[in-house]
Order: sequence, then structure tokens, then C-alpha cells
Amino acid sequence: MTTAALHPDALADLRRSGLSDETIARCGLQSVRPAGLEACPIPGVVHALTFPYYALDGSPSDFQRWKLFYDGEPGDKPKYWQPKGSDPQPYFPPLVAWQSLASDPTQTLLITEGEKKALAACQFGLPCLGIAGVWNWRAKLDSGERLVLPGLDQIIWPGRTVELVPDSDAWRPEKERDILAGFFALAMDLKERGAVVSFVELPEVAR
Repeated sequence: MTTAALHPDALADLRRSGLSDETIARCGLQSVRPAGLEACPIPGVVHALTFPYYALDGSPSDFQRWKLFYDGEPGDKPKYWQPKGSDPQPYFPPLVAWQSLASDPTQTLLITEGEKKALAACQFGLPCLGIAGVWNWRAKLDSGERLVLPGLDQIIWPGRTVELVPDSDAWRPEKERDILAGFFALAMDLKERGAVVSFVELPEVAR
């Protein structure tokens, strides 16, 4: 698979995130053109970028998320979409031997928010899984109870060094409650599992 079939806006977005054409192709990222957008009920979407998800053994799963592109500024509209009623999943970029890493707690693991950041880290040799949102390491049961994603149970956590990497703006006072609260809750869960958890504070870069 090549990048030729990607919408130019989607390809430019991925390259701004530091992703190489090889990474984009290896991960099966594809554009959804207008004719394929019927499943997404959000108005104003003109095309989308699919992020296929993968199992620990590298095989494709039946889950994917779409990044949405609008005709004009999206405003308060969602940036991402997944099928209604589907639970979030951890994103295991297919650039890492996840089964080997999951069974070896001596290997350090990074966790960040979003597929693109997880891909960029893995591309540069830093094993990193992605979560779809700061609270999306949990799924909601019909009873209302929150359950940690089963995909995370496949990883041996006791004694493992885990580095949580929120967005660079997460440390702003007005963002802490929205972003850091979810990561701190994840940190507490992982510590209860025996992991050694720390935070990485990324510098904000002026654009």
C-alpha cells in the first residue's frame, strides 16, 4: 500500500505529525471519500482518514477510528469518529513486536493520547501505545460501571517502567482538569497493577 490514494489534506496532516511515507503505508492509513461517509452522521464532513487498529500479534482487528475533515473550520464538531456503540480500544501501532514487549516487563512502555503521536514515537524507536482520549482507557458497561480496556490486560505490568506522555498543553492550569485528570487516574490504575509510572512533560513549541 502506498500514500498515493490518500487525500492531499490527510497526507499533509500526517506529515505535519512527523510521520514518514513508509510508516503511513505500513499502518494501512487510508482516506474515506464522500461516497464512503454514509456511516458517519456528522454534517459537514467532506472526507476522513481511517486508522485501522491491530491486535498484539500484529493482525488487523475489526475496529478503526476516523479523523474527520470538514468543509471549513470544524468549530466544536468532533475531530474523530468511531462507530456508535463501539468501545474504545488501545492502539498498538504495527511498528512494534507487541507480543514480545507485552510479555517482558523489563521493557519500558510509553502511553500517549492519539494514534498519530503513538505512531510517531514508535517510528523513532520508542514503543508507545495510544489511547483515543484521556479517559478512553476505560469502557462503559451497560450498568454504567467503568471497566479498564481488556486490551491492556494483555500486558504484564508488575515491575514495568511506564511513561505517560500527555499533550504539551496539558500542563496549562486551564487544561489540567480536562487532560491530566484522566492520565493521573490511569497512572493510579497502573501503579495498583505494579507498574513504575512517571510523567513526561513535553515542551510547548510556538507555531
